[in-house]
Amino acid sequence: KKILLAKKITKNFPEKYKNKTYEVGSILNKNIINFSLPIENNNQEKFSILVLGGSQGAEIFGTIIPTVVKMIKDEGYEIEINQQCVASQRKSITDFYAKNNIKSHVFEFDKNILKLVLSSNLAVTRCGSSTTAELAYTLTPFIAVPLPDSVDNHQYLNAKYYKDKGCCWILEQDNFNTKNLFNLIMKTIKNKKELENIRENMKKNYNKNVYTNIENEIKEFI
Repeated sequence: KKILLAKKITKNFPEKYKNKTYEVGSILNKNIINFSLPIENNNQEKFSILVLGGSQGAEIFGTIIPTVVKMIKDEGYEIEINQQCVASQRKSITDFYAKNNIKSHVFEFDKNILKLVLSSNLAVTRCGSSTTAELAYTLTPFIAVPLPDSVDNHQYLNAKYYKDKGCCWILEQDNFNTKNLFNLIMKTIKNKKELENIRENMKKNYNKNVYTNIENEIKEFI
């Protein structure tokens, strides 16, 4: 009867079903839905970066990001990093940060991911629909790095949806290298106003009513 969508991305969607689609908002864990908006604090001593990749091709993050974090530290900035990685990289990444005296938390999975998200100034992330929606909902500016071989290129479409709304930057994997990532992160560190603008854009898309919207769409058939 109806097809309920988090957001209207109808590319690659069967034409014959498009008139049955209804946008209800992103379906998120209730801990995310019910979280309290953080009090903004631009006077943090450390700039905190969260890296989210999970099992979907995070290996390149483990190769590029530690070097970039050290480059930022070498520029004289206080920085901390919470980095998700693949199991085979965990020890080498942890050792690298320890050797360079960089405050870090390196993990494969963390049950308290919301706490990490809320403590971060910036995220570097793959672009699954849940992850990008959670970052936007918690007002966490992010650098989107779409998985290049995702089915129907859906990770790029997710990222573009938020970029078009002024909620993120896109750095495609072909351009994901130490120089480009360093320059982009340094730009955000030096220009806090840009981070504030992104958070304001995210607030415009803030929607706590997703479950009510779903109920209302279904009630017509009860």
